[in-house]
Amino acid sequence: MTNPTKDNPVKKAPLKLKVINTSDTPPADTSLVIKEIKRPCYGAYDDYVRFADSASIHPNRAGLYWHDTNREGNPVDVWIGEPLHVEAISHDEHKYNFGRLLRFKDTNNYWREWLAPMALLAGNGDTLRGELLKMGYVYNDKAKSHLTRYLMSSKPSARLVAATRTGWHGDRAAFVLPDQTVGDALYRFQSEGRYQSYFAQKGTVKSWRGSVGKYCEGNLILILSVCTSLAGTLLLPAKQQTEGGAGLHLVGDSSKGKSVALYVAASVWGAPNFRRGWATTGNGVEALAASLNDSCLILDELALSDPNDVGNMVYLLANGNGKQRAVKTGGMQTSASWRLMVLSNGEVTLPAHMAKAGQQAAAGQEARLLSVPAALRRYGAFDDLHGFEDGRTFADMIQAEAASHYGQVGLAFISELASYQKSLPEQYKKLLALDDFKSNDGAESRAGGTFALLALAGELATEFGFTGWQEGSALLAAIEGFNLWRNERGQGNTETRHILTSINEFIEAHGDSRFSNLQYTNPQNDKVINRAGYYQDTEKGRVFYFNSAALKEAGAGYDIKTIARKLDGEGWLYEKNSDGKSSVSKRVGGRPVRLYAVLPSYKGY
Repeated sequence: MTNPTKDNPVKKAPLKLKVINTSDTPPADTSLVIKEIKRPCYGAYDDYVRFADSASIHPNRAGLYWHDTNREGNPVDVWIGEPLHVEAISHDEHKYNFGRLLRFKDTNNYWREWLAPMALLAGNGDTLRGELLKMGYVYNDKAKSHLTRYLMSSKPSARLVAATRTGWHGDRAAFVLPDQTVGDALYRFQSEGRYQSYFAQKGTVKSWRGSVGKYCEGNLILILSVCTSLAGTLLLPAKQQTEGGAGLHLVGDSSKGKSVALYVAASVWGAPNFRRGWATTGNGVEALAASLNDSCLILDELALSDPNDVGNMVYLLANGNGKQRAVKTGGMQTSASWRLMVLSNGEVTLPAHMAKAGQQAAAGQEARLLSVPAALRRYGAFDDLHGFEDGRTFADMIQAEAASHYGQVGLAFISELASYQKSLPEQYKKLLALDDFKSNDGAESRAGGTFALLALAGELATEFGFTGWQEGSALLAAIEGFNLWRNERGQGNTETRHILTSINEFIEAHGDSRFSNLQYTNPQNDKVINRAGYYQDTEKGRVFYFNSAALKEAGAGYDIKTIARKLDGEGWLYEKNSDGKSSVSKRVGGRPVRLYAVLPSYKGY
């Protein structure tokens, strides 16, 4: 590349700008509309206009006007801004959160609508005017106070129900999205500003089915991802759950196709940016969940989250309620709430990620974000490449297709559900009653309910003609997914598994350095540093006699009574005291010492 000099300057290419024709030529006087005005009043006009009592021979530009008279009684017409109409009054289902439906022209001469909360007019109204400016509305700064007065004085006869969150409203009469309503049009989305909506559309249901959906057939992870994306819409009508939800976490090594599964799931509702990242805070994930009510929150790469906070975020998402906050008046602000499914991925499970910060995953957290191994299929995350030469080529193809056909399936699905005649709760109960989803364990039972809901979502989408899958494909995928989760989790109660696994690992790591033979220990010659206890070989195996501090250290952070109870319940306590206590008294160097006799029994924990 030639360096620029005084004699040889670099020529800059002319700047190319997109030109929008916003010219507005006044019509001939003969075509002007003449308006009769009852002053004082406000008026909004979509085109050039003349006022009957005005002495001016020049046409007045379109816009919002204040019509008044001066001291001499002569008419005064103040241009406030571009055309702006108040079409309807809104309030929520509790006769609260009142608003106004505004229709106005923006800078590009396009008509726009916004259901604006009246609360934004508090004070001098700057907040509302600021939001209008963001949306391209132009007003006369010298007459801006009139804008507030006009909105306050407008009383249209039409009424709307303001939906302050997306999803089902009015006993499933409508499914409200930021830019449209499926079902009863009297329900409209109301927000404090131009809402950041990720519910975008491109292509058709048919094009998605032929370019994305058909390639999911035969691929367990892709089918589960699509089912999870759709299942949030069924939490209320089928599961009859008013708040909260559950989620799937796809686990496996990088570059195996897990992210492609998330792109496919995102294409159900919107463009690739519908998929978000785990690099967020508790407040951030709360706002995301509230904005995606009754749909799916898709989060990429668990490792990006803070291991200290991620456990609380999982509880927050699954429980469906945001943090309770106070307001300046001393009362309590209404907390955000939601119903939704979560689809996540990462190279490690939730418990493994939390362990990086010394955190212990509780049973409830594992049952709410279900880890499914996703990179151990025949081709990474895929089972069937549909004739493509390798997994990378297949992954690139389906990711590109998901970026070209999106957002239509979710809309079509909720449209079908809104008019669906069969009983959704009954269908869900039938699936839940299948032996494949049953369990006597509480966590497994909850997980079985989640996978049954995924099966229902996938089978309904197939029945509606959206997926291109064979009937039963979603059900088989959900059953296999449930079994994969159970194998990944292990058998038995979560707390028990944590404790037994942790004690096993402690013995393997410190058995030779922190334990010595009980029979040959002489405290005067004790060379064991940071002693955990003693051992004794028996016919059943080596018994480790833990002191209480070491047992608590080895027991995954649980209290000593819980650890002892779990050990006893699993038959790991080799002996107990005659009075029923879990610890026994042993003589060490001539003195009695209270110890816990642990005989590990390896059952695959």
